[in-house]
Amino acid sequence: MYDGTTTWENIYEILPGFSIFISIFDLKCEFRLNDNFFFAKPVLDPAAILEEYINKNCGDDNVVIEFSGGLDSTALLYTACMVKKKSQIKALTWHHPDISAKEDINASQYVCQKLGIEHVKYSIKTEELFILDSFDHTITAPNLSLMFYMTRKKSHQICSRGRNDYSFINGHGGDHLFFDPPHYSSLINAYVDNGAFFAVKKLYQYSIFTGIPILQVLKKLIIHKRRSKEQNHYDTFYRHCSEKNSLDYGSKELIIAIIQAIFENQRSCPAKVYTPFTCKNMINFSLSRPTYESFNKTQKRIHFKKDIYFSYGKDTIIRNSKGHITGIYQKYFQQNAEKIKYIIEHDTILNTLNIDKKNTTP
Repeated sequence: MYDGTTTWENIYEILPGFSIFISIFDLKCEFRLNDNFFFAKPVLDPAAILEEYINKNCGDDNVVIEFSGGLDSTALLYTACMVKKKSQIKALTWHHPDISAKEDINASQYVCQKLGIEHVKYSIKTEELFILDSFDHTITAPNLSLMFYMTRKKSHQICSRGRNDYSFINGHGGDHLFFDPPHYSSLINAYVDNGAFFAVKKLYQYSIFTGIPILQVLKKLIIHKRRSKEQNHYDTFYRHCSEKNSLDYGSKELIIAIIQAIFENQRSCPAKVYTPFTCKNMINFSLSRPTYESFNKTQKRIHFKKDIYFSYGKDTIIRNSKGHITGIYQKYFQQNAEKIKYIIEHDTILNTLNIDKKNTTP
């Protein structure tokens, strides 16, 4: 039985689809997998899933798309334009004047101008990262969003001007669900499902797309095959998924990527922040499509792109490169290397965060 143990004292990791049962007699926790979490057949395409999600969760609120100009946030902005008036929509782009790629700003600004959406740019300060103030809700578990809590809070205040009728929508998770960039492990599934000839064809496409020589890809696959025999705490979940026949559940790596995205999207911000790419319907759509069919020699995430083009028109602006602000966090890590090393070695992340402990429930 999976025990949910983490490196944080008295904090347990509940995997997606699990429920926690606590016995008062022996003070033990059990995590039992719910059979109905991932196994409903998808009935909607990605664009319809996003539209349904925004309508259901945001209601009559104004919406702010946390907008990098990449594929997922662009799809969200187009979707918002379908279900909301343009006067109800803002696009928020985080950037750093010395670190962020100009492509992110230019791409996001161009899309906003084309759609007629107000574009808000917020300049991130590296000293804002890993800073928390007091707030009146419980952190369910330490996760990635805590890293930019203050950045998100300040930029959201600028967009909403202190009003509470704003919902914020973030596109994180799409690259996990649709294996962006394509992962070499999908070639194993191509061989199992369609035989050697098809697998060789996909191997060639993968090599051309990634620029990795075929022999190096084969070497990666051999090493991957050896490592796949190692056990980890996702195995119970993966084996359960593999026993279901209603969908093609893809590779173990895809399932683990989805699990990681769900945990990274846990809510740790007082504002109304929604992450539709890790909703149940989108996950089921991802799992219903073989990962090896998502790329060819020149394109990736083919299923998702085709649907967005079909739903919003062939002139929909989609960039091939990812929009991200990774460089800002890397800069922080470089500036605070000793502090981060201490956190890792002494397992004291909660004590290292700048928290008002009198008013905060960790």
